[in-house]
Amino acid sequence: MATVVLSVVLLAGGPVGCSALSPFEGCEGTGSLMRELEETPLLASPPPGARAAGGEAGGYSSCSDDSGDAWLSARRLFVHPGTAEEVVAHYRRVARAEGWTYVANPEPSVAPPMDLPAPPPGSTGQHRDVCFTKGGDGSARVVTLYFTTVEEIRRSHDVDPGPAFASGQVYEIEAGAEPDGSVVSPPC
Repeated sequence: MATVVLSVVLLAGGPVGCSALSPFEGCEGTGSLMRELEETPLLASPPPGARAAGGEAGGYSSCSDDSGDAWLSARRLFVHPGTAEEVVAHYRRVARAEGWTYVANPEPSVAPPMDLPAPPPGSTGQHRDVCFTKGGDGSARVVTLYFTTVEEIRRSHDVDPGPAFASGQVYEIEAGAEPDGSVVSPPC
């Protein structure tokens, strides 16, 4: 009798566990959501004076499924002549007007990463990644603002944003989502 019960539990546990997984284990069929992320208005709403990187460094979209579950993202790269605080204040205003919710990050991240040169003049060197969320289960989206450096862009994306990025606050803004719109914890 114990063998029969154990067999039933094991058989029942398999399908139940699998049914809880996302139907999108890869990137196939995610084109319409990718286009939606690419058209997220916050990505095209930089603060006055900000310049977008041109060419390949300016923006890109990707679907990454190397971890088992797919993650879609669309990013844009900018440099702003002012402070990081001015950039954050701008995006908080624009995001609130567009119905996004600000997600506080209590832990500062050090920008640039420890193995990179000192931050540009006017930078505090301590920045918080800034996140906004929108939508519920089935339509959840996350927008993240990352402060970075030209060196990090070159290293992580293998592109050069150009001489216009030699000074100022370099940042990326990314819109991301699970393919099925599941609510995710923002990276902030």
